[in-house]
Amino acid sequence: MNGKMKSERAEELMKDPKKGLFKLALPIVAMMFIQTLFNIIDTFWVGKIGPEAIAALTLAFPIAFLMIAVGSGIGTGVTSLISRFIGAGNKKGADNAAEHGIILSLVTAALFTIFGLLFVEQIFLIFGLSDLVLQYSIEYMSIIFAGSIFMFFTFFASSILRGEGDVKTPTKLMTISIILNIILDPIFIFGLGMGVAGAAIATILSRAVSSGLLAYFLFVKKGSFVKFNLKSFKWNPGILKNTLSVGIPSSFVQMSNAFSLIVINVILAMFGTAAIAAFGLYIRIEALVILPIIGIAMALITMIGMYTGSKQYDKLKNVFNYTTKLNILIMSLAAVFFFVAAEFLMGIFTSSPEVIEIGVQATRFLAITLPFAAVGITASVAFQGMGKGMPALAVTVLRVLVLVVPLAYILALVMSWGLPGIWWAFIISSPITAIVAYVWFRSDLNKMAKKKSE
Repeated sequence: MNGKMKSERAEELMKDPKKGLFKLALPIVAMMFIQTLFNIIDTFWVGKIGPEAIAALTLAFPIAFLMIAVGSGIGTGVTSLISRFIGAGNKKGADNAAEHGIILSLVTAALFTIFGLLFVEQIFLIFGLSDLVLQYSIEYMSIIFAGSIFMFFTFFASSILRGEGDVKTPTKLMTISIILNIILDPIFIFGLGMGVAGAAIATILSRAVSSGLLAYFLFVKKGSFVKFNLKSFKWNPGILKNTLSVGIPSSFVQMSNAFSLIVINVILAMFGTAAIAAFGLYIRIEALVILPIIGIAMALITMIGMYTGSKQYDKLKNVFNYTTKLNILIMSLAAVFFFVAAEFLMGIFTSSPEVIEIGVQATRFLAITLPFAAVGITASVAFQGMGKGMPALAVTVLRVLVLVVPLAYILALVMSWGLPGIWWAFIISSPITAIVAYVWFRSDLNKMAKKKSE
């Protein structure tokens, strides 16, 4: 290979697009299932404190999601670049990209910790909350901000390993962390009488464990294909630019989603605490059924990156088409399940008749959007795998800022449709953005294949 190196793992994954996709996706889905299960258990325990505690976590969720957006977004850039380097057989480039990823994790964590602790109270004051909900929200996010280093290091270290096709290691290590979180939750929330703050402390401690395990694997055991030489590290503008060209738009994609949730929560607040709590429960339940799509999407980034680096566009097209069809099928089945089991699902987490009534309505309306979301997610991550971050961002901006948020305000408040107006905003936006994302990606892929053949 002209003096270049490609890992045996990458070679094996690239032989068969479908087999490679599933080999990467299944461990990720398993890990995400456990993570989502934890989120549900977390909500279950916090829900026993009272509706105010559920509302506080609902309001804290978009803020925490903002941190996740930045970490996983830039991590996506790291994964994409490493996989493209490995696909092209450039081991040195992959090593350099991984080193940049570690440094970026530390810088990002420091910025969030400082900013978060300085402005956490001002963030939640904009919602006009009751004293108890405000107190719970500030307590929870202050602790999360303080321990952000563990979140960001885990994200970036896992992204490095996924870029080289190793999903089993981060899955095993993060699963240990998640199980620990599940154990610690009731201990800190009720056993030590720390309430909502206890849920946050349990989360931070479990993330510290996953960070420590990943650091040991990368730097002490040196078990990864990419290697680190941080003592002689120097910033490479090309590596940094390539990482951030995917990572920053990817972060903004998720930040836009977080922003839309914040605005939707502000609108929901006008209809009372029960509306906020009901929507928060739906978001957590949706996360359980959408996790196979996210897991497959994370695997697709690596596959698309490797095929892009090696310029195997026929296999790239095959894995994209297969993934799109598979994701539509999964989300269609999930939509039917949501519609039928809406009341049962809401009843698991709350006994409040008002929250259940609103939650059932939201679940049955929003189930319609799930198959379209599958298309949009698949196309967006495929763009990111190819090293193109802006198209995914443009589609997201179209969905959440141009369509969902304005429509929710207009339909719910201006046209006085009430809560159904918010749900209809999502229903109208989903098919439009799915079609735009799919057509755009296929067009770009055809252009790349045509350019190669010329």
